[in-house]
Parts: sequence; C-alpha cells; structure tokens
Amino acid sequence: MMPSWTRFDPYDLCLQGRVFCVSFEGSVGAMATSWAQMKVNANAVTVVHYDLIALTENITMTVYEAPTITDGSTAVTPVNVNRRSAETATAQFYTDPSSVSGGTFLLVSGMPSSANKVGGTTAHTEVWSLTPNTSYGIKMVNNGNSTTGIVFTMLFFEH
Repeated sequence: MMPSWTRFDPYDLCLQGRVFCVSFEGSVGAMATSWAQMKVNANAVTVVHYDLIALTENITMTVYEAPTITDGSTAVTPVNVNRRSAETATAQFYTDPSSVSGGTFLLVSGMPSSANKVGGTTAHTEVWSLTPNTSYGIKMVNNGNSTTGIVFTMLFFEH
C-alpha cells in the first residue's frame, strides 16, 4: 500500500498567495554570535529555499528546533511573492531573540571566506516541513577577526 501524502505545486501555491519571502540584513561582530527566530504558528510551514550572504568573514549558520528562547522584539515581516494577493503569513520572524539554549539540532551550513575573495554566499534549496506552534532558532557565528555584514533570505509556503 502506498503512503498517503500531498504534493504541493509551487506555481499553484504562488497563485493562491501562499508563498512568502523573508529577508533581513545585519552584522555579526568578530568572533561573535547573532540569533534570529522563526515562530511557526498553527499553519504548517514548508521551507523551500534559504541563503546567507556574509560580506567579509567566515559565517556558520546552525538551526535548532524548539529551543528555550525569549522572543525577539524586532520583527521582520514576510512578503507575499504574489504581489496581487492580500494573504499574509502567520509565521513570525525576529532578529533579536535572547536567552537561547537547547533545542533539537537540525542543520549547520557554513560560508567560508577565502584568501582570494572577500565574503561569499551559501544558498540551499532544501525542503523542510516545520512543526506547527514551534519556534526555531537560527544561530549565526562569525568565525573571523572583524565584524561582517550579513543578509539572510528564506522562501517558504504555508498550508
């Protein structure tokens, strides 16, 4: 017997106004850590793409599910990629959560620097189906000796 599952067509989801993009920029001090937070509410969320750009230094990004976390206060509003749709995302993003600890390790992604260039990017097209009513901590560690600017972007849909 075949398992029961639903296949989502990205084009149809976009037309339905259920695909969103969240993006923010900031900086991480030398040998320092910065956190971001994604709060998934009752709707199921599936992440389909994310990227991290570091302007000058080697950055490591780690994602944790359900850490102990104090919600951030600086919100980043996801944008509906169907600009004709009035639908808004229920998932919330913050760039400044605090007191983050524990959680289930999900992934680590590195963006190494190079002697031949300044900065770089890491981009991943992966499908992650996230747990409703759960927070996710996104940890960004600067492994370099100077402050670096960062840009983080995520494409996701709600269903």
